[in-house]
Amino acid sequence: TQKQTQQSVKTKKQEKAKTKQKIEPVSTESLELREKYRQETGKRPIYKGKNTKGFREWLEKQKKSIHKKQESTKKSESREEWELLLEKWLVEASEKEISKEIKEKLINIIRKYRRLRVIYRKLIQLLEKRDLTKQETDKVENLVKKLEKITKIQAKIFRNLRAFEAFYNENIGWYKNRIMAEREKFIKHLAQKLKYLKKIEKSQKVIKKNWKEILKENLYKNTTLSLNEKSIIIKILQKEKHTEGDKKELISILSKLPTEELISLLGADFRQHTQNYVRWGWDFYKYIKEDMLNDYFSQYIEKYPYKARNFLNDLKGGLAPLLSPNEIYNKKVKNKVLSLLLGEKESHIHTKISNKIDISLEQLESYLSNLKTSLRRRGIILPKYILELFEKFKNKNKLKLYKYGSVIDRHPNFVLHYFKKIDTIEKAYWLGWLFAEGWLSLIKHGGKPYIEWGVGCSREDAILIINFIKIIGFNPKFIEYDRPKKDFVRIRVSFSRMDFPNTLLNLGWKAGKKAQNLKFPDLGDINTNRHLYLAFLLGYFDGDGTQGTSEIISASKKFLDKIKSKFNIMNEVRQFNTVEHYHKGLFFKKSVVWRLSLGAELFNEMLNNYKSSLPRKRIRLEEHHERIERLRNFAKSRIKFMFKKEDLEKLVWYMTYEEIADLHFELFNIKITERTVKKWVYKWQINRPSLKQMAQIRKLGKRSPIELHKIYYKLETSKT
Repeated sequence: TQKQTQQSVKTKKQEKAKTKQKIEPVSTESLELREKYRQETGKRPIYKGKNTKGFREWLEKQKKSIHKKQESTKKSESREEWELLLEKWLVEASEKEISKEIKEKLINIIRKYRRLRVIYRKLIQLLEKRDLTKQETDKVENLVKKLEKITKIQAKIFRNLRAFEAFYNENIGWYKNRIMAEREKFIKHLAQKLKYLKKIEKSQKVIKKNWKEILKENLYKNTTLSLNEKSIIIKILQKEKHTEGDKKELISILSKLPTEELISLLGADFRQHTQNYVRWGWDFYKYIKEDMLNDYFSQYIEKYPYKARNFLNDLKGGLAPLLSPNEIYNKKVKNKVLSLLLGEKESHIHTKISNKIDISLEQLESYLSNLKTSLRRRGIILPKYILELFEKFKNKNKLKLYKYGSVIDRHPNFVLHYFKKIDTIEKAYWLGWLFAEGWLSLIKHGGKPYIEWGVGCSREDAILIINFIKIIGFNPKFIEYDRPKKDFVRIRVSFSRMDFPNTLLNLGWKAGKKAQNLKFPDLGDINTNRHLYLAFLLGYFDGDGTQGTSEIISASKKFLDKIKSKFNIMNEVRQFNTVEHYHKGLFFKKSVVWRLSLGAELFNEMLNNYKSSLPRKRIRLEEHHERIERLRNFAKSRIKFMFKKEDLEKLVWYMTYEEIADLHFELFNIKITERTVKKWVYKWQINRPSLKQMAQIRKLGKRSPIELHKIYYKLETSKT
């Protein structure tokens, strides 16, 4: 038995050794998956000839993701509900709403949008892979070529389709009626937009053909240009699309000619264009002639400018391979990450891209230096292609030297000395409003320090911003809104000089945190300049006052004490509440807020003094003597029942309760209701007619006061 067991153990060991010696064939797909797992996780996929637990879980996730992608492709290929609804609307639309041609074109655009969406999703799936095969690269090229075939008109209508898709998905659950209500508007909008875009396209084609045809016809007549130069011009004219290089070649050849020959070559339109340059003399200098030709050809040759938005997007894509995957989204660096790398706030890049704000030369240099230092800290050297992006942006744009430029560049009509002398109630009012809603702060960021002045309010009070910018000369293009709801409106101006800020600082304004350090301005003697003080106080109330009352609020108790003593207000300055400041869920501190009631008399005087204040807060308050009069009149005119019991006992059998109330008003000039008549009938326990008898009275209809008078007179005479 022992020998048998020993032999069985030996045989088992031999079999194990044979299995180890045998090499199982492994497929290329499994090898690729193993390598991919190693690259992503940095762990080994196999241990002791078996798949590890982590590798098995990773494979399951991969299968699930593939299954999801397949489902998404199936869904994308099928027509969605919003597309079917849109097509149905277009088919059902009458010829008055949309013509047949536009209807067919819109339906074709919707179907093309569906196909291109499928192509776009396939392209994204391929680009998500790191290593592409030759077949996959060919597929990517083919898909890109298909996407390039989209015309400008189609691209603009695709935006409307995306907007409708979002609107449909938001409202389909609960607000289906809202979708149907937008049918006529949306279809009309699409049809009108398509017509308008086609008209523009036709007009542009005509213009482009005209200048080309004129130049071709007149080129053969010209004797000064050489045959080689003429052949270069003809080759450029034969092209459908022209680049910046073609434009430069045309300018270099044509700038040699005198002005009269240029007019004969380019026609009457160019003659009109030269009128802008007549002040330089008729036969212009060469550099002026080049500028003139550049401006003329730029009307017809399409430009592809490299703006701040394009530069920042290229920068995000270029920095993506250098950073960790947590800092990347859709193969581009996140906006927050890029803004921190450039030494700015987290929201800086988002505001630059969304608001299409330009970049100055000073800012570009600070970007580059901050980017170098931030990458150096991570142990990364700035690559050459990033430097080339910066140079490309610098060369292709005429950049301003400084971030904000001068105030006059942005706001040419800005009145710098508006608050230098407060001599009108209008100036005093706006000063008070600025004391409540404005700020003035010194900013030391990037280059030279500068002073930022601004004012803001809620969207419902935006009329104040609109009226103020008209007076101050602020450019309305630079009004800002808080996103995403746009509930807060503000204006900001940055000053490198102290002309405007000094006028406010001299009047008691405080730079930085002004709320607790606010001082009441000195506008002269209150007896002579009471109208200015009243206007200032009304402006402050429109900023920090509660609607429907005469109450103003401030964080500075001294400021309110000064108002109290200045206007001899009897009410005390009281502590309102403690305001808790939070930011991103974190508790900061408590700040005390004070309040003061101005009183009805002073408040009404403020309203009478300046009549162009905020409309929603112009609620006149009841003064003390007016209240006493109102109560006295109420006591006089309170409801009294003047009929006696005997009168009411008879009237009930001849009139309805409503007619008795009308008769009461005619006789005693005191209004009462049916309810009061009923009340006294029940109180005196008067016998009432039956329902049938009441129905007979109502059949007579509502009688006039004269008829009621006659009935009452007969009853009175019957007494005697």
